[in-house]
Amino acid sequence: MSIKNVMIIDPVVMPNDIFTKSLYLIAACLFSGILVSIDWEALRGYQFIDRTNYYVYFKFEENVLAYTKTKNWYDFITTEYLWQVSIPFILKNTSVPISVIFNAISFFCISTFSWFVLRYGKWWLLFLLINPLLITLSFDQMRMALAFSLLLWAYMLPRKLFIISVFLCVIAPFFHTASIIFILLFIGLVFLSTLYKRNIFNANMVLLTLIAVGAFMSFLFGDLLQQVLSVVGDRRADRYLIDTSSGIKYTSFWFLFLCVCFFQGPNFVKSLQHNYCIIILSFVTFNLIFGGYSLRFLAVSLPIMLITLTSTNRNVRYLLVTAYLAYTMLQWSYWIH
Repeated sequence: MSIKNVMIIDPVVMPNDIFTKSLYLIAACLFSGILVSIDWEALRGYQFIDRTNYYVYFKFEENVLAYTKTKNWYDFITTEYLWQVSIPFILKNTSVPISVIFNAISFFCISTFSWFVLRYGKWWLLFLLINPLLITLSFDQMRMALAFSLLLWAYMLPRKLFIISVFLCVIAPFFHTASIIFILLFIGLVFLSTLYKRNIFNANMVLLTLIAVGAFMSFLFGDLLQQVLSVVGDRRADRYLIDTSSGIKYTSFWFLFLCVCFFQGPNFVKSLQHNYCIIILSFVTFNLIFGGYSLRFLAVSLPIMLITLTSTNRNVRYLLVTAYLAYTMLQWSYWIH
């Protein structure tokens, strides 16, 4: 069974007619344009930290490549080479302001997420995307936003463009090294799906595997990662520890969502999107124990989460949507104030 064949196992109706696709494209671009036109920093009352750092970094040409040696091929990944060279190249060879470049990245991320939910889910999911997780990701954590958007396009492209999908997967880690994690997750999910289709694993075994992967990720990216960063003297160690946010109040909705997934029946684990969602939900839940960093994983996974949410049984779907709306309102209140 080829990877490309497994990628389309999700039981959703994708639009095939040009008119519907055109409407979705217009809606995604319009939605993204509206969000990009809002001054979120003014609304929030202070600047985005990473965005400000990037602005200073590129404006004053403080390029990490100037004092980092790239002896091996993997050095180009660890230094996130394409991010380091692409923006300076645009600034030097065009008159495009850096703010426009940043907004273009934000637009690309939001439009990609919008197209994804329109293609695989319901049109009203666009409104559920309006979440501080997406805003922070697309306007502040732009490297991650750009890299994961490339991976989503690699997933969405048709089989006849499989080579382009591979190319997008290859270049994504050169923008953000975390892309490797998501690529490995996808490969693992394809393998697990094959085991299930061949009746080597049953649904319960698949669920246990997904939960175990999420728990392992939580352990790996929790205190263990912070200790490793401290040992090697990485400047991100202290910030990583400060940024972790996996309290009970924050995790309660995602834990509820995970519990609902357990009772959706054996057909639920036939979908790669559902299985990916269960891994991330398990990761977030186990972060209560290991203190891992949930925010960015939830942010990049938001469109897949929403599609999975609306794929649950009707008798609990509305409860989940209501709980998600309440959770989002709480997020906005915290994010703004």
